[in-house]
Amino acid sequence: MKLSGIRKSSKHFRATLPARRLALGLCLLATGSLAGALLMAPPAAAASADPQLTLSVALRWGPTPMQGAWTPYVVTVKNDGGDFTGDVVLLANDFRSDFRNTGTAGFPDYRVHVAVPRGSQSSIVVYVIDPPNGYSAEARDASGKRVLARAELSNPTHAEAALGILSDLPQAEQRISAPLHALSRLDSVLQRFPSPQSFPTNAVFLSGLNGIVLDQFDSASLSQAQVQALKDYVGLGGTLIEAGGPSWRRTLLPLPAELLPMRPQATATASMAALAELGSRSVDATAQIVTGDLRGGRAPLVSADGTPLVVEGSYGAGKVIELAFDPFGEPFDSQVSLAGLAWAHAISRALSAVQSGARPNVAGSLSGFTAPTGPGSALAPPGVWAPGFGTGSDRLFQLLQDTPAAGSPPVGLLGGLLVAYVLLCGLLNYLFLKAVGRRGLMWVTTPVIAIVFTVGAYLVGFGTRGSDFYVTQVQVQRLGPDGAVETFAFDGVFAPRKGDVQVSVPGNTLVSTAVSASSFGDNSGDASITIDRRPQILLKAVPVWNMKAMQTLTVAHPSSSDGGQSLPLEAHLRLENGRVKGTVANRGPRTISDLRLAGVNDAQAPIVGQLPAGATARVDVDASQVRSSSSSQSFGAVPAPASRTSGTGTHDLLLRLAATQAVSGRQGDLALVGLASGSEPVSIEGGHPLHTTLTAVVEPVGLETADSVSGAARHARLISSFLGDGVSQVDVYDFDLPGGLKSAVSLGYTFVDGLPSQSSVRGVDVFDWGSHSWQPLPSQPSTGARPSGVPLSAGQSAGGTVRVRVRESEPGQANLVLNDQ
Repeated sequence: MKLSGIRKSSKHFRATLPARRLALGLCLLATGSLAGALLMAPPAAAASADPQLTLSVALRWGPTPMQGAWTPYVVTVKNDGGDFTGDVVLLANDFRSDFRNTGTAGFPDYRVHVAVPRGSQSSIVVYVIDPPNGYSAEARDASGKRVLARAELSNPTHAEAALGILSDLPQAEQRISAPLHALSRLDSVLQRFPSPQSFPTNAVFLSGLNGIVLDQFDSASLSQAQVQALKDYVGLGGTLIEAGGPSWRRTLLPLPAELLPMRPQATATASMAALAELGSRSVDATAQIVTGDLRGGRAPLVSADGTPLVVEGSYGAGKVIELAFDPFGEPFDSQVSLAGLAWAHAISRALSAVQSGARPNVAGSLSGFTAPTGPGSALAPPGVWAPGFGTGSDRLFQLLQDTPAAGSPPVGLLGGLLVAYVLLCGLLNYLFLKAVGRRGLMWVTTPVIAIVFTVGAYLVGFGTRGSDFYVTQVQVQRLGPDGAVETFAFDGVFAPRKGDVQVSVPGNTLVSTAVSASSFGDNSGDASITIDRRPQILLKAVPVWNMKAMQTLTVAHPSSSDGGQSLPLEAHLRLENGRVKGTVANRGPRTISDLRLAGVNDAQAPIVGQLPAGATARVDVDASQVRSSSSSQSFGAVPAPASRTSGTGTHDLLLRLAATQAVSGRQGDLALVGLASGSEPVSIEGGHPLHTTLTAVVEPVGLETADSVSGAARHARLISSFLGDGVSQVDVYDFDLPGGLKSAVSLGYTFVDGLPSQSSVRGVDVFDWGSHSWQPLPSQPSTGARPSGVPLSAGQSAGGTVRVRVRESEPGQANLVLNDQ
């Protein structure tokens, strides 16, 4: 059979097969690449969503060399990646720069929860008691375990004084510090608040500042709460420097009347020659100044025609220094030496104006001694009082341990158990077993009785202490005007069980578990503080009935007040024939018990046993009783009602400790101390524990009049310090004279003959207020008798101030002292 049809050749198909296979392979390769890209996309997206953090640590102001002082740390978190939500943690450093381990026992870590969106940054401020080696910072994720960034504080330079600046000028701190540090040895650090909103709304967050400067600042931008914080800061012992000049309407007018010793009214022009003469210089420059009404202030620096250049006033325990001129304006802008003199005078006058407790010892030193309080030494600023880091550590520990929770069971109870154990285990056990004819069971009954008595003694011991937490609290309250109360609280926490303890404190509270530089209670275990609206303290691994110490600081207004400048304890005291006389009125809402007048070195004299609210007590105290160096002096000669708190008991110990908050080592410093009702202690595990609270109030006071300048013990105030020739400096001191002096005064000083290059004092001048001129005083012979003092004329002591200018190598070399003629 024959088949017919067309047969197609397969040569073309065979020729195109390799090309088709190649195309198929390329297609598969592209598909695989696309799938791989799709599979890799989620990890890449996740990686880009991770936060990229940069951490930096700085101090808001400071640092201060005072150990135990509150120090504000500023931690800035910058995020260049995805959104960040986590914690910023401050950790105490173990090692010094020389790699010597100093330990961190007692110093807690601090945690703050933060949220930093992508491409932004956020700063937080944490107040700590600084350990010897400072704190470092970490940024951790939400789990708290993964560390995303770390930063450490570089070695900052310590300064004796810290000042905050409110100014609209961006470089205000540099414009002050440059001439100040170049032309004086004033040891200070200055920090400008970045904006009006950054100024605190509670004075507790100004703790550690020696003063605040207002210059070319819109004071109306401060809120009512910020103005109240400023008032409280000054009223509790702070200083405020405010500048007038051409911008006085913006800076001064919005301030409350209590902070304006001179109410500004008009602009004028005055010579700056009187200011320049403080540094032994002469200038013919003039400046625009503000003039006004001297309400409650006085003018310690005036021009030749009597125009006030500097006005000083008081508010509570603090001082306000009002400059009529503006050191940021002309002629100070073009004359650096005049600007240096202006700031040196303003800051020195402010630092020397207030009375406060002695400075705690230098950071890193465990000697327990306080810093010197001679001319030029700044006292402790408001909010800084650290008895645990000084000579008050033993007293504070004794007060916190004075509680049933820390004591042993009663001796009678232990003795009774021991007698019962001996009788039952021995004689009674034997007689009973003998009576039943089973004396061989003593091998069993004796161990059983021992076990039962051991368990019983254990239960009795715990039963005497209870099963609840117990807190002993020591409160020392500094009283201020307008109802302000600054409370230093020290707590000893005793736990009935071993483990972690959660403690909470109210808002606007500074808190730390660092209470002492030495061993203080139980320092084992760690502590973690979470900063929130109500700070939370986690005490870890707390032993049973062993004290765990902590301290807090608050500034509050617990009771209503009518305002005004008067303090809750309104004192009017005078020195008359060697006795301190006058009255003390209780303007506060609480009864004050065991009210005393306190002086230096634990010297105290009782005034009255009970002073109810609204009552007034008469003061009649031998002046020697508040100047004695003996802490055991009898006060029997002072007419005061007997009180259960007098003597050497717990309350006496507390009052002596409280006095150190307001009285330094300077003769003439006085304070009122007494006992009062306190506030509730901390909250533990969400409840209120059993507690014992001891509360003392303290308020610095002064003599309004005195019949003897030596009896009033006025000290020299360093009001200006200027480097004249770059080798020696020109220091100016003021003695503020009390009214009522019955005799003229003489000035004692040290100015010995010799080569000027070999003498620490090169000249001593005294200012004559009548002629507005400086008059040199004679030098003293290097051998033989030296005069005890040079009589001062009426012009040299007019106006209630004796002003002395000394050319010396450093402050205090002339040993200035005032005596009665």
